[in-house]
Amino acid sequence: MKKRKIAWMIVSKLLLFLIIFILIILLKSANWFLGNFHEVDFSIALYQIFSPLKGTESGVMNDYINQCLYPSIFWAVVVVAVYIFYDMMSGTTFLDIDFRIGRKSISVNGRKSKYRNIRGLVILWIGIVILCGCVWNRAVAVGIPEYLESVTDVSTIFESQYVNPDDIVIAFPEKKRNLIVIYMESMETTYASVTEGGGKPVNYIPELTDLAKENVFFSDDEDLGGARTVVGTSWTMGGLFSSATGVPYKLPVNGNDAGEYESFAPGLKGIGEVLLENGYQNYFMCGSEAVFGGRKAFYEQHGDYHIFDYNSAKKDGIIPEDYEVFWGMEDEKLYEYAKQKLTEIARHEEPFNFMMLTVDTHPSDGYICGLCGDTYPKQYENVLACASRQRISFIGQVGRNGMKIRRL
Repeated sequence: MKKRKIAWMIVSKLLLFLIIFILIILLKSANWFLGNFHEVDFSIALYQIFSPLKGTESGVMNDYINQCLYPSIFWAVVVVAVYIFYDMMSGTTFLDIDFRIGRKSISVNGRKSKYRNIRGLVILWIGIVILCGCVWNRAVAVGIPEYLESVTDVSTIFESQYVNPDDIVIAFPEKKRNLIVIYMESMETTYASVTEGGGKPVNYIPELTDLAKENVFFSDDEDLGGARTVVGTSWTMGGLFSSATGVPYKLPVNGNDAGEYESFAPGLKGIGEVLLENGYQNYFMCGSEAVFGGRKAFYEQHGDYHIFDYNSAKKDGIIPEDYEVFWGMEDEKLYEYAKQKLTEIARHEEPFNFMMLTVDTHPSDGYICGLCGDTYPKQYENVLACASRQRISFIGQVGRNGMKIRRL
């Protein structure tokens, strides 16, 4: 009996630690999320949590571990230790209580009292209930209830609105044009000035603003404006996926296997397959590890893309083997890598589709490279301005090298 009692005491304290730890880390995670990504939809965070961690920028993970994981372990240990100490001391030295229920007098003041553990349990569970209330409050702030509502809501939008590429005739000209698509991480028209149709007092992206005005851009008004996004399209992988397939990213996640399906979105046909069937060669380039977020699997399975990323840049001598900054390599080197590969690709007879994804403007502060100045007081403002200049410079240089680019 004594061994069984000791075993139960150990198990109960471990369960208590686990409960306290989970509640605290949930609370701290919510606060960390709101502090760093307050404008990010919860569905985005959920996808990244269950996506492969390989390729994640180390600073983000280190910050989460330092701000959330370690403090949660520490405070859970403290709470359990205090409770054990209280449990040991409550029968001998302090918090003696005498109270009356009707005519019956009850004394809780020593080892002989069967009520000696009630006080500790009551205090403990009051604390747990308060923690649960705080966690729920933060869950509402993060947007978990709205997310649960969205995933349980039944919609017929695909049945009524989706058009299968196999059901329509897609005509190409006799002399096919090459396609170059540049995805800019977290870039949006908000960073233009209010007078230009953006949302800032200063236009941090004047080059991109001029480029938009000179060509085709999509807006909700006559100014620069912007397009309204829907759930599943406003984050990196969601944007890549939806722009290539015409549907939002709403795939299920399963543990840490998200993005590593043997068959990634089977039955869905995107621009990669359409171009491949019509004689194009597809390419995708990014400055981080392509495996992150399922990008490599998606592009390889939907258009047989040739993948160039942080790892291939090492093999091709763009960066040294031990080189690593931010998410892998900065955009300055990414653009040089793209120019090198485009020069090689352009020599081939087949038309090509080249898609690339920048990274320097990834929130929350972006990455300051050697080309960035200090014109503005905040780092991210200077990163945005630098990204705008680099993008336009790249387009100009590629154009001068004989590759015709239609600026969309």
